[in-house]
Amino acid sequence: MLHKSFEPRIVANIDYPQHEWIHPSAEHEWWYANGHVSSPSGEKFSFMVTFLSQQIYLMIMDERNNACFARSLRTDSVRFSAPRNELSFGDSKWTIERTADGFVHRLEAECEDISIKVSWQQVTPPVNFGQLGLGLLGRVNYYALTDLACQGVLRIGNAEVEVVGTGWIDRMWGDWESAGFSHWEWLSIKLNDGTDAVYFAVFHPLSPQSATSATFVLIQSGKVLRKRVIVSHLKTWRSDQSGVKYMIGWKIVSKEDRDLNFLVVPKTDAQELRAYIWEGTCSVKGTIGGRPVEGEAYGGVLYNMTQDSVSLRECLLLIYYILGRFLARSASRHAALVLDKIMTRVIWRVKKCFSDLYTNMA
Repeated sequence: MLHKSFEPRIVANIDYPQHEWIHPSAEHEWWYANGHVSSPSGEKFSFMVTFLSQQIYLMIMDERNNACFARSLRTDSVRFSAPRNELSFGDSKWTIERTADGFVHRLEAECEDISIKVSWQQVTPPVNFGQLGLGLLGRVNYYALTDLACQGVLRIGNAEVEVVGTGWIDRMWGDWESAGFSHWEWLSIKLNDGTDAVYFAVFHPLSPQSATSATFVLIQSGKVLRKRVIVSHLKTWRSDQSGVKYMIGWKIVSKEDRDLNFLVVPKTDAQELRAYIWEGTCSVKGTIGGRPVEGEAYGGVLYNMTQDSVSLRECLLLIYYILGRFLARSASRHAALVLDKIMTRVIWRVKKCFSDLYTNMA
């Protein structure tokens, strides 16, 4: 199901002024990037980095040795320097530079025994997905740089390796209730014929198999093509460390085009970023228009931590809260002010119930 306001389009190179790079008024915001790279000797790696408001996540996957290194660091809030077009997060930095060939993103991030120092050269313009509706849960603004040339140095322990390959950058910000979803899923797909694809879905808290919002698009030759698809999971994997069960691996079949289908298979199951978050590199095989294609993907699955611990009282509070938000949006201004006063204490109670859990998750 596609939200009515969802109109993805290729846009001109974003100049990245402050209001595009950081949104202080947004309740949630993150800066995300991944890469599929290889060394001069042919060793293959993948990596991802995420900046959140007070958290940074790093992950490096050594594909030859089937070893995943995931680290996180809690530190000061992300800060933005307008003169340098730079995000700083403790000792980690993400900057943007304008060059004759377009924009270059540079990242230096280190956490415990791993580090990522890479640059991404923008090859094609961004894709602006606009504002995606999440039903009663809120809205998210989303744009992505799907085609980037990547190079740099990865470090695991004392071993450093120079790498080159492809990259992807995602930008999301908005206001939504994290307690109001069962889980969400996301895929960035890069195929060997030059096609990129995005899958993004949010699942309803009271019906975890039903997507509140689901999006799948192909990006080909400067065009963004929306597709209605059926998505199913290939397997369930339980983490030995956290005990959390994840639905991973995806089969994607178009409802409109019988020749459009993909299998997205994790290169290894054990790619848990932390409890309730699976983030991993995948291989892709399928067909587009009857032509066989293959490629690589990065997949993310984020479960609501409260699914294992909420009480009936908390569920009722959540339902009451969501209902109150709906009534406030649909009522007249005067009625909305009255409802706002009534809901103030309910909102406080709901956020208190979930705040500790989400503080730990962040």
